[in-house]
Amino acid sequence: MVNGIPQSPFHVGGSLPLDAITYVKRQADDLLYQVVSKGDFCYVFNARQMGKSSLRVQAMQRLVQDGIQCVAIDLTTIGTQHITPEQWYASFSAMLVAQLNLPIRLGEWWRAQAHLSYVARLADLIDTVLLPETTSPVVIFIDEVDSVLGLPFIIHDFFGLIRHCYNRRADETIYQRLTFVLLGVTTPTALIQDKRYTPFNIGQAIALSGFQWVEAMPLLTGLEGVCEYPQTFLKQVLSWTNGQPFLTQKLCKLAVQHVNLHISDDIGQAVQQLVQRHVIDNWESQDEPEHLRTIRDRLLHDPVQAVRLLSYYQRILLSPQGRWPLDSSEEQRELILSGLVQSQQGFLQVKNRIYEAVFDSDWIDHQLAQLSQYQPFNHGEAAADSALATLSPNGNQPDQALAPAPIDLLHEEPIEAILLPSNGADRSAGKASGFETTTCNWPKWAPTNLCWTIGGLLLVSSLTIGLFWQRQQWKIARTQQTMADLAAAEAILAANHNSGSLNTPDWRLGLFHAQRAYQLSQAQQQSTATARQLLQQLLYRHSSDQRFQTKLAAPQGKTILRAGFRPDNQQVWLFDQSGKLSLWQQQQRTTQRQNLPPPVSQATLQKMIWPPKATHQFGLDQQQRIWAWSLGIAEATAVQHQLTSPVKQLLTSDNGDTLAVLMTNGQSQFWQHEQQQVAVIPQAQLKQVISLRFFPNRRSFVATHGDRTMKIYQGDTTVRQVIKTSSIIQAIAISPNDDSIIGIGQDQKLRVWSSQGKLDHTIALPAGEFNIVAVNADRSLIAVGRSDGQILLYDRQYKIRAVLPGQGQPLHSLEFSFNSTQLLGAARHHTAQIWDISRAVQPENWLPEVCRELKAYWKTIRQTSQHQQVCH
Repeated sequence: MVNGIPQSPFHVGGSLPLDAITYVKRQADDLLYQVVSKGDFCYVFNARQMGKSSLRVQAMQRLVQDGIQCVAIDLTTIGTQHITPEQWYASFSAMLVAQLNLPIRLGEWWRAQAHLSYVARLADLIDTVLLPETTSPVVIFIDEVDSVLGLPFIIHDFFGLIRHCYNRRADETIYQRLTFVLLGVTTPTALIQDKRYTPFNIGQAIALSGFQWVEAMPLLTGLEGVCEYPQTFLKQVLSWTNGQPFLTQKLCKLAVQHVNLHISDDIGQAVQQLVQRHVIDNWESQDEPEHLRTIRDRLLHDPVQAVRLLSYYQRILLSPQGRWPLDSSEEQRELILSGLVQSQQGFLQVKNRIYEAVFDSDWIDHQLAQLSQYQPFNHGEAAADSALATLSPNGNQPDQALAPAPIDLLHEEPIEAILLPSNGADRSAGKASGFETTTCNWPKWAPTNLCWTIGGLLLVSSLTIGLFWQRQQWKIARTQQTMADLAAAEAILAANHNSGSLNTPDWRLGLFHAQRAYQLSQAQQQSTATARQLLQQLLYRHSSDQRFQTKLAAPQGKTILRAGFRPDNQQVWLFDQSGKLSLWQQQQRTTQRQNLPPPVSQATLQKMIWPPKATHQFGLDQQQRIWAWSLGIAEATAVQHQLTSPVKQLLTSDNGDTLAVLMTNGQSQFWQHEQQQVAVIPQAQLKQVISLRFFPNRRSFVATHGDRTMKIYQGDTTVRQVIKTSSIIQAIAISPNDDSIIGIGQDQKLRVWSSQGKLDHTIALPAGEFNIVAVNADRSLIAVGRSDGQILLYDRQYKIRAVLPGQGQPLHSLEFSFNSTQLLGAARHHTAQIWDISRAVQPENWLPEVCRELKAYWKTIRQTSQHQQVCH
């Protein structure tokens, strides 16, 4: 006990000592150790005070015990102010030399390399000194890596060097001994922001989550003697902190220091009092060590960005379920890095109850009021509220209610109007502007021109400050209006979520808000991703709009069982439950039955497939016979072969020379097609197959298996490569452009592998179950289908570009046209859908149509103030 306060085994702030009995080992501890032990590059990027440095300390101890040399470089010790590029690189090099005890005099060596750039000197140090002078693996931990973003110079080359070391592993085995681990509060894309450089896209991400109940058992050691039921007490603490490491350690430490609070039998009430008195009440003054103020300062350090972040956070806080769907917006990334919110099952939500109590709606309103007293925003906010209020429960409202209050933030007031009075302005105008013309009453000895010079300088300074303040207010007002418009458009979509399509009044109102948000974002050079996505969703949800989707109906209203494009991009084949084949002619917009050979039509087919680059088709009848035939030819071939299980799916190579039959028991069999004959391929059987796809224009294929492996096979089913996966891959597609493999795992993550089997990207999908994936010809678009038929379109940067509504059932067919301008989706429904993808991903194609629609509409209801401010 020190000064009457019991000593505590809990540690608040900074790295925990190696021997700390209250260190909580998490899943990330073992993952980081395993990844680094294998020599893989990785990074731990998360919010502050999540235990990154403590994780590093523990990992280094385990690695050193294994004989691995470790270097820990905290970039904040190098500094970011009053430093030159040479000083930065030399300081980094000095830490490497000192911690690895390299046998050189760095000062002399550095000067001898003066003919090289600074990054080249560091590269040469690694190549000619570090690696030759060490014999064991070397792991370089770089902590606080986000500090480089505050340097007065660009440091992209440093991260390019790390990638260079990674790439050299393929040619020089000595580089396989060198591993980098990055830790900080940032994202990989933020490290190299210059579009001319290759993004920093190497290494495995190590997810660092809060303490789970099972993991938090070491904390019970420090709670013994504090209360009679330490487990109950710890559960109550975790219910407030949600396992946030800093807050959990702090509450446990407070429990030791304030034992008298826990005499009560009601442990829940005791913990609530502890949190209220010592954390929430007067939090800004008693936030020591600093934690809540760190979050506050990160949110508010940039006034313009602060308005966007607070407005976005307010939407999460006030949403009915306290969460908001994940997207790739800058606001979401920044909120996650602040530590205030977390992603969970495709949604963003406030991380814990303490944050929710401290950073509540009152706090947000107060901060927004401090950031902006600008009156036009109040009009914009009222306009959005008014628009939302017009939405009746049944979605019907008069057209006159669709026009928000007039506001034009798309164009700033001209600079001349701020600096110069209008024509005919006199002294009264000067008074109104706050500057009154007067005489220069200086002493007679003072030069008159000096008087006017100083007066002019003061006037210019005042005008400059006023102009800067005016522009800041415009930026804040525009940002506020953008967030209000986005909220209004999202509310309209949410209110009509189950209807499948929007009525015209709702549609027009949503278009107005989304379109203005899009233009305001463009005017401020901010991300238009959210507004773009809303516009696309609104366009696709309008029931009477046939410009973006085409519905294909099978004859006689039969349910469609399979569908696909033909290479001419003008025909789509449909196979329905009657066992018949139809062709949809896109130009004539008609469906025609195709005459199958008599033996086939009499066999009553259950399944069918048409290879994309073949004239023949395959089918499966009720007697489990495989059929092959060509349209226009009366003959057909049937193969009598006893299948061991019901058939799940038929798949073929592009030219149709190989047929794969995937059965429900996980087994698959293969047939070869030559000269209108079909023969089973002996010994070609696979087990535990979940999904299978042929490589474009080849007989080789990829299959995923129930043992969490993905295998690349030759055409004769010889295994060429085995790829281990962290989750069972239930659906795959192969890019025709580069043979990269795209898969959806049971963990609902989208993964992309190179043709060599290297995992390039992992993308968490939004909430919902996804069961099918497709990729277009140049891999610029990836489509994933949800169990309700909804389709998400991802672009090359793996950002969602469009969300296409479904028909309430899982898709069995999803494919791009051969020219990549269309997307076909079909479920067990009497219609299939074709989407015009060129309109979905290119805003220049559909924005003019939106503008024409809105301008015409505002004119019809005599709201000229509205059509003047859209589509500038």
